[in-house]
Amino acid sequence: MRFTNKEIKCIIGGTGEEKEYLERKVGEYNLANRIKLIGFVSDQKLIELYSNALGVYFAPYDEDYGYVTLEALLWSGCAWMWWAY
Repeated sequence: MRFTNKEIKCIIGGTGEEKEYLERKVGEYNLANRIKLIGFVSDQKLIELYSNALGVYFAPYDEDYGYVTLEALLWSGCAWMWWAY
């Protein structure tokens, strides 16, 4: 995020053990105005987020393919998808 266009924002949804680590990193790099950690996301909010997304990053941990990529393509048609394995 430090090296992207300043108008681009990052929204990270979900809960998990990495929350405190991510909060520290956001603060460390002074990115609180560009990165939001929003926790649990309802189905309706998820559709809204996907519909307005420039891209979706899928970072599964101890999970198979999952539905994230399919949902993102269904609701946004976004051109960029990233997977981290």
